[in-house]
Amino acid sequence: MKKGMVLLGTLLVLFFLTSCTTGTVVPKAFPGSAEMFKVNDLGTVEVKGYDLNNQPMHWVFVDCPHWSGCYMRCQGPQKTCASIATKSDLKVSHIYSNH
Repeated sequence: MKKGMVLLGTLLVLFFLTSCTTGTVVPKAFPGSAEMFKVNDLGTVEVKGYDLNNQPMHWVFVDCPHWSGCYMRCQGPQKTCASIATKSDLKVSHIYSNH
C-alpha cells in the first residue's frame, strides 16, 4: 500500500511539473519593430522611449493552442503593448495589468 501511494504521489508531481510550462509568447518582428520595442533576457517586451521604472507591467493574453493559454509580458503603455501584439499577428483576448 505504501509503495502504491509513493508511486501515485510521484506520478502526480510529474504530471504537475510537465503541465506547468510557461505560455510566454514573444512577438514577431515587423517593419519598425526595432524602434518600438526590445525583448529582454527574461522574455519581457520593453517598449522603447519610456522610463520603465514608472511603467506598469501588462500580461497580454493571446489566443493559442496551449490548454492554459498564452501571454506576452510587456512593460510600457497598455495601448502600445496591445498594438505590438496585434502587429505581430497575435489575437489579443484580454490584458491584465499590475497597476
